[in-house]
Amino acid sequence: MTTLAISNLCKSFGNVDVLHDIDLAVKTGEFVVLVGPSGCGKSTLLRLIAGLEDIVDGTIQIGDRVINNVEADKRGIAMVFQSYALYPHMSVEQNIGFCLRVARQPAARIKEKVSEVAKTLQIEQLLARKPGELSGGQRQRVAIGRAIVRDPDVFLFDEPLSNLDAELRVQMRLELMKLHNRLKATMIYVTHDQVEALTMADKIVVMRDGVIEQVGTPIELFNNPCNKFVAGFIGTPKMNFLSGELTSVSEQSLTLDLGKDVTLELPNNWQGNPAVQAGKKLCAGIRPNEVCEGEAGKSTLRGTVSVVEQLGRETLSHMVLPNKQYISVLENGQHFHDVGKTWTVSLKPEAIYLFDESEQTISLTKEFA
Repeated sequence: MTTLAISNLCKSFGNVDVLHDIDLAVKTGEFVVLVGPSGCGKSTLLRLIAGLEDIVDGTIQIGDRVINNVEADKRGIAMVFQSYALYPHMSVEQNIGFCLRVARQPAARIKEKVSEVAKTLQIEQLLARKPGELSGGQRQRVAIGRAIVRDPDVFLFDEPLSNLDAELRVQMRLELMKLHNRLKATMIYVTHDQVEALTMADKIVVMRDGVIEQVGTPIELFNNPCNKFVAGFIGTPKMNFLSGELTSVSEQSLTLDLGKDVTLELPNNWQGNPAVQAGKKLCAGIRPNEVCEGEAGKSTLRGTVSVVEQLGRETLSHMVLPNKQYISVLENGQHFHDVGKTWTVSLKPEAIYLFDESEQTISLTKEFA
């Protein structure tokens, strides 16, 4: 069953178009994450769903109700903001139960609901405190509790963890995932942090410049990005990109001229694809963990080590090629490479992606056929 359906949604502020023909379906109980760089339109989309912005064109439907002209407080939506938005003069108990008091619920019912929510969020001992007496993580729990108590059809989260420190963000991320598993609720979550998106989402919506680039599960987007933008945005460390021109194409191999006498030999896994022809300008992509030290096969590159990052269990090294393009290598364990040394690395052929001049992913032979 679909909880939320968005069709041909557009939004502009004056002469500036912010969202363009957005289509999105969210199933009941899904945890959907909207992700993308700042200014891509993800928070605007959330505010349109919440009724905090007017729709220019298109429809938003929850269940069998079109809610375009429904007031925000009657949409069956609860929203958790980045800034917590708690009433400073009220206790935690009063903050959580505020919407129930406004709705003139019986006092006994309010107390019961607030107690139930506080237990779910493990903040029973904080009910008498004021927001000023709480940590950032505790305030966020209270803000989430205020949303839960309303029993909404859809939860909306607008970068709720961005004000927390790194350790607390990880903790709260786990708490939100546990909460979703307990409530089985429909949740739409906005973030610019793709690590949050990968770890939390049932489905990720990648946005850029007011357009949805790709929708899919975290694994689908990681393994099968539709274009160079999605490939570079999903996954940490970021995918390596090497741009050049195809100078040779045979049944077995491709030669990509990267400039300055730097060439990359690739197996022709795209045989028969019309996008892969001599003279075409293409971009090869490979994730840093799919690059290894030394020569192994034909897909090798030589350059100079520029930076080495020790990450404890892993080492991330950056190499500059003679043509000034860069490639990163992620190795398991602790490795010590001298900055400035000449280094040879190999690319795992089965892990290489190709992108055409329009930055779209070129399909592999087996998919293309």
